[in-house]
Amino acid sequence: MNLNRFIRRSLLVLFAVSLAACAKRASLPPIMPDSLDLKALAAEIEPGPLDSLLDSMPGWLEASLGGGDKKYHQPQSFYDQAKQIVEDWKDDIPDLSLDNLKLMLELVRGFFIMERYAQSGAKCNLDCLSVRATIYNTLDIPMFADREGFFGQIFSFMSSALTDDILTQGQTSELLNFVHQVFSKARLHHRQFAAKILRRAPESKQAAKILYQLSGRAADKQDFDRARLLHNAAMHRTREAITAERWFSLAGYCYRGLDPTCGDLALANAKKVLGDEIDDKQKETIESLEQAAAWADQLQKMKDVSTLESKLKKAGLAFDLGRTQEAGRMYAELNKAHPKDARPYTGLAKVALSNNLRTQETVRLIRQAANLENKDLEYYEVAVGTAFGSFIKEVLGPGVKDPDRLLEYMEPFLKTTRADIDGLAKFDPKRAAILALMVDSGTSMIMVSKQEDNPDQHKLALQLIKSAINEAELLKTKYPTEPDIYRMILLLTRFLGNKKLAFSLVVAEPPAGVKERTELNMLRAQVMYLLMIDFNDSAQLPKLRALIESLPRTAEKNFEAASLEADVLALNARQAQDKTIWAQAERAYRKLLKHCKSEQRPRLQNNLGVALYEQGQVADAQSSWEESIKAGAEYEAANINRLVAKPAGDSTAKLEAYGLEAGLTALRYQARAWVIHRSSLDKKEVSRRLAELHKELFSDVFLGQPANGYLGTAIDGAFQVGFGYSTVEHLLIQLEISPSAWLVLPAPITQ
Repeated sequence: MNLNRFIRRSLLVLFAVSLAACAKRASLPPIMPDSLDLKALAAEIEPGPLDSLLDSMPGWLEASLGGGDKKYHQPQSFYDQAKQIVEDWKDDIPDLSLDNLKLMLELVRGFFIMERYAQSGAKCNLDCLSVRATIYNTLDIPMFADREGFFGQIFSFMSSALTDDILTQGQTSELLNFVHQVFSKARLHHRQFAAKILRRAPESKQAAKILYQLSGRAADKQDFDRARLLHNAAMHRTREAITAERWFSLAGYCYRGLDPTCGDLALANAKKVLGDEIDDKQKETIESLEQAAAWADQLQKMKDVSTLESKLKKAGLAFDLGRTQEAGRMYAELNKAHPKDARPYTGLAKVALSNNLRTQETVRLIRQAANLENKDLEYYEVAVGTAFGSFIKEVLGPGVKDPDRLLEYMEPFLKTTRADIDGLAKFDPKRAAILALMVDSGTSMIMVSKQEDNPDQHKLALQLIKSAINEAELLKTKYPTEPDIYRMILLLTRFLGNKKLAFSLVVAEPPAGVKERTELNMLRAQVMYLLMIDFNDSAQLPKLRALIESLPRTAEKNFEAASLEADVLALNARQAQDKTIWAQAERAYRKLLKHCKSEQRPRLQNNLGVALYEQGQVADAQSSWEESIKAGAEYEAANINRLVAKPAGDSTAKLEAYGLEAGLTALRYQARAWVIHRSSLDKKEVSRRLAELHKELFSDVFLGQPANGYLGTAIDGAFQVGFGYSTVEHLLIQLEISPSAWLVLPAPITQ
């Protein structure tokens, strides 16, 4: 299951999207007077003296974060680095996620170096205090601090995984306890710096930022009146024009606080600020706020209800509006009054899920209701969608410790999940059929993957893929407009191993009536691109280019399509050995770099370097690779390219090292292939060593084509296949792919 999407979508987002740099600005004043006494607020939130969290940091962890490096003992260096990290985030709270590991690591690094800066005795001005406050505000992640929440759910799994391969048992325990302490005490440290800023400069822009942060935390606690008060005070201290996103936030607090007049005014102001320049994300936010307004209106009209059905509806409205504490109290009362009815249990399960992702509690409540009356569609959606909670505890945790018994651990989990899917079929046969195929095919594939000693393993896997595609084709005839069926076929196509059949499936256009046609065409383009790399076949290039050009270029989708287009140009240039096409790729990457997020910059800067190098612009290429490394490239593509383009005395030894350490297998292969290429070996020995290298790195690939980077492309990104439950969208099925191409100069002997 893909936890990141589940986490991101499980929160009821009624406000606050990322700042739109190009948004039209209008000077609109706050809609309420400012009555907040900031000095009194500072006294209220001040936690008193606090010890540095670094005092409990294990020594080995400090060393791994750079504690032994001389530059970490220079106070100004500490501050400059931390400030740059925070400035790169752009927003008050960046989009931390399991997928965005680089940003998570940057957050930890920012925390570490700012604490060391503080311990150096250097003075901390307003900007410095703001940086420290922002870091701790970002570290304030309740589900990581809650032992019963997300952190507690995966504690045993993480312990097993880390201890077996990376750390000692003692180090694992020290690490996880330290991380939990940081997350659990982050709020106190944030309040400490917030109080200092509010006392020192209550009318400053830094104070405004603090007030926005505090308002968000008040909303997290569902104290919407306080959130509204703090947000309004921040607006009064905002020196520039108030953005639409700030008005969105206020509207959300108002609607959730059952103050529709305030919400309507704030939403109207947001629309005035935007004018006609509304992107997809802002449109989605407006729609969610309008829905929140309707829920708030309905909830206010249901003050006195008496029947079970009306009380369930009222609790459901409170939950949908984000008043989950209130909804929990209502469901608890209904559960007590109607102990044989499954619906209050379902409501309590949803509340548990919204409370820091307490999945074990959610699963327990759902299983308690398994033999009760009135198990409706919502019950089965929650039961199936939260199955990952029991999967982590009952399968993944023990499976890491004892992998040989993984299938044994899976058996009861699969039996329960399959029964829930069968129950779902009574209400939603279409999605139940898709889920059944996903679970059955996935289980069979896991069984085949365990047969490492079976010489027919690859053949069995291909048979499973073909069988799954055939079953999906049958479902397609039954449900011709269901996009998830087409998604499943497209994803399976990548592993089919049959070039002719694979391309025929991916080239075929979905019928006109199919839902989410644009998203499907994007997926088609992504899979077609990967197939071209797998089979070194450029025959479909005109169709791929035409497909990409046909994609709607909305603000949100434009970057994704343009990025794929640039990567396709690079692949075409490599296959055709054409400098003119490399020049087109260069222009495409430069355009992307003007609008990319910070986490996308390392890859794009690396790829631009390759495009420049292939046109003979070696110095500019080296500069671009240096920028990639400076921007925090998580893989070694830029380092490998630098060493290949400009060999130095120790470049071969460094390539050998990257051949062992690089994050992508294709990069490791190419780095070591360059070492072989530079050696004085005859053709026979070169062929033998390449064969050995290929066997070493790709012997465990029992499905699909080994990606060794021979076309100058290393693919980062995996298929995201799973299902979960969202408090907004309910049962979710995820069938996606997110390929990111890292260009590398391929060794001639691999061409």
